[in-house]
Amino acid sequence: MNSILLYSISPSIYTRCMKQSGKSKNLTKKIFLFAAAAGLIAILLYILFWGKSSRDAYGTLTVTNLDVGKADCAVLMYMDHTGIIDAGTEEAYPVIDSFLKDHHVEKIDYMILTHYDRDHIGSAVSLIDDYDIRKIYIPDYVSEKKHYRELMDRVEGLENVTLVNTEVSDSFDGLYLDIIPAAFPEKLTEDEEDYDNNMSLLCMMRLGSKKLFFTGDIEKDRIAEILDSSLDIDADWIKLPHHGTHEKKMKKFLKRVSPEYSVISTSEEEPPEEELLSLLDELRIKNFDTVKENVVTECDGHYIKVTGSSSTD
Repeated sequence: MNSILLYSISPSIYTRCMKQSGKSKNLTKKIFLFAAAAGLIAILLYILFWGKSSRDAYGTLTVTNLDVGKADCAVLMYMDHTGIIDAGTEEAYPVIDSFLKDHHVEKIDYMILTHYDRDHIGSAVSLIDDYDIRKIYIPDYVSEKKHYRELMDRVEGLENVTLVNTEVSDSFDGLYLDIIPAAFPEKLTEDEEDYDNNMSLLCMMRLGSKKLFFTGDIEKDRIAEILDSSLDIDADWIKLPHHGTHEKKMKKFLKRVSPEYSVISTSEEEPPEEELLSLLDELRIKNFDTVKENVVTECDGHYIKVTGSSSTD
């Protein structure tokens, strides 16, 4: 109605107004298209540059669970840091030493020995003798095992040794370690046969949004202690305890951890128990073992990739 009135008063003014209105609409359209293009460019720049730098901020953690028979030894490499969790048997030392030399390792930033059984500390003294180890973490209990005394004699007087009796944390350029001892060791003494295993140090490793959980050789009493606690054991990856032995509360334990991947360190002569493998399959946890070869895990803080022999394919 206003347009008709304006046209009746002055056709020329109406024409100029309509042209101006058209220009305004075109300008608005151009501004909208420019803003949309600028937004798209900003998103692309975020993905290509800031997003990439965010993804790459952590570097890549590589965990190699070595094929050392029914024993444990994991070598961890992150940026220019190297760590070891457990040291296999003394017979495994050539394998461990060769792996470290092949990767040009001269210093070891941290070594965590979960407990004092020979299949976890057998090569520890040789590693201490041959490599520059900056930090050594060992559990704070007395063992009756032969290799315990040999290790204690070697580390006596060293300033880089920490006896872990309360939770200890460490970090290496964005890689975080929480080393966790038994909460109630006095209760674990009731089972003398499994005491060393149950005194294993746990190690929760965090890089970005991903968590890797090392469990030593914990057995039923320690598993029960953990399940009765408020300890946060949720993780994306787990080194399964005690070389693939199945325990009564293992299902509840694994549901609490809820990993996507698991690794068993054992041998062809003593393979993982079928009941455990069936449970892993039931829970849809992809399992790898060192029966035939090393298991290699890569983690960039956002994703985890595991290669090696899988028993749940």
